[in-house]
Amino acid sequence: MNTTKKHEKVVVISMYAGLGIGFLAFLGIGLVPGLLYGGYIGLIMAGSIFGMPVEPTLVARLLTGGGMGLGALMALTFFLVVGSLVGTVTGFAIAAVKENRAKSIAALEAVQVKQRIP
Repeated sequence: MNTTKKHEKVVVISMYAGLGIGFLAFLGIGLVPGLLYGGYIGLIMAGSIFGMPVEPTLVARLLTGGGMGLGALMALTFFLVVGSLVGTVTGFAIAAVKENRAKSIAALEAVQVKQRIP
C-alpha cells in the first residue's frame, strides 16, 4: 500500500469519527433547541395563516409539529456537516504530519548510512 492510499484511509477514518462526534453533539446540545425553534417557527406560520391566537386545530398542530421536525433536521444537518468537516481537516493534518515525519526519518537514515561508509 503506497503512502497516498494510507493518507486517504486516515482522512476517511477521521471524517467518519468527526461524523460520529457531530451526531453525539447533536444529541447532547442540538436536539432540544432545534425542536424548540422549529416549533416556534411552525407556530408563527400557523398564526399567520389562521390568525392569532392559534386555535388547537389539526392543521395548526401539523404545522407546529412539522416545524419542530424541520428544525431538528436542520440542526442535525448542521452538526453532521460541521463534525465531518472538522474530522476531515484533522485527517489531512494527521496525514501531513505522518508524511513529513516519514520524509524526515528517511533523510536521517540516509545521512547515517553515508556517515558509515568511509
